[in-house]
Amino acid sequence: MKRLLFLIVIVLYNLSCFSQDFEIPFEEDGWVYIQVSVNDSEEKLSFVFDTGASSSVIDKSTALKLGIKSNHQQTVTGASGNETYNIALKQKLNFGEFSLKNLPLVIVDLNHLKERSGRPIDGIVGYDMISKFITQLDFNSQHLKLYSNIKAVPQLETYSKLKIRSIRPIPKVSLGFTLKNGTTLKGDFLFDSGANSTLILTSPFVNKHNLKQEVGDTYYKKSSGLTSTVSEDLIGNLKNVVFNNSMFIDVPITLSSSKNGVLSRKNIAGILGAEIINRFQIVLDYDNNTMYLKPNKSINRPFKYNYSGFTYIKKNNRFIVEDIIENSPVAKLGIDKGDELLSINNYNGKDMRIVKDMFQLKGETLALKVKKEDGTIKDYKLKLERLLK
Repeated sequence: MKRLLFLIVIVLYNLSCFSQDFEIPFEEDGWVYIQVSVNDSEEKLSFVFDTGASSSVIDKSTALKLGIKSNHQQTVTGASGNETYNIALKQKLNFGEFSLKNLPLVIVDLNHLKERSGRPIDGIVGYDMISKFITQLDFNSQHLKLYSNIKAVPQLETYSKLKIRSIRPIPKVSLGFTLKNGTTLKGDFLFDSGANSTLILTSPFVNKHNLKQEVGDTYYKKSSGLTSTVSEDLIGNLKNVVFNNSMFIDVPITLSSSKNGVLSRKNIAGILGAEIINRFQIVLDYDNNTMYLKPNKSINRPFKYNYSGFTYIKKNNRFIVEDIIENSPVAKLGIDKGDELLSINNYNGKDMRIVKDMFQLKGETLALKVKKEDGTIKDYKLKLERLLK
């Protein structure tokens, strides 16, 4: 009998070591979206899973709808500088089979992120989950898998192992890249899946290596992070980027001009964003300062470039021209900031993903129907051309 009990204990132990604790389906559209409910509400909300989120965030309008009120304030350093936020303490996030309890939720107006993504964003979660589980981002099956034991991760031997350091507490990794003129540089980058980009170089790194001149062709683009603070950064492209033994060719890059916040720091070269991160299967083991990576089915996907010459947002269910890139094809047509895009090749739907895909058809000529700010409607023919040579 004792031997039988001993064998049962061994079997149960092995099952606990090699079992997956929880699995959360996600949708990937640049950012990773998961369904969450808050406190005792049964309403399913859309949260972004973000490895760069040191605190969980809830949208201001969502908090108001759910009756969540601030009872604390704290100053936090972000990409754009120091900001003082309202915080609701002792909140609960529910992910189907399990919950994260007694969390502080930072209350932020996320409307500008909704406008850029064209979809609802009720909040952001990252470190609060990653710090409690070994976290696997499976982009092939589009599931977030959580484990209590590293031995439970299947086929871990097929991954490469990477020691990580952290800053505030975002993972920090090393990588190298080559400019179009052949110059090779390397540095430490924050591993931030909430940055919807490839690489963003800090302003000290840009200035140290004279990259505004050395990187080649560039254009200015307005951007913003978690806060609605807008910065004007340079967009260029690189010959290649090498990360985790994978080489990426013809990579767009952002050169920051920030004077405050994370992107003004001298101790990092920049931020590694979702456009590269999402090309890997990822296992994060924060307790052991370790990350496991292997290429996924998107590893060779071409990078997205701006072929239209303008940026747009989805505001009040309308596509509005946000900014015009100087000397671009669209600037020569007479389309202006604030104009509304009524249709593209007769498509007048409101799915941002379809619109984005249409503007990626390099070499194609699109028929645009545009409503000017004075109410007049005009038709344009826009040939999609690459802005960077």
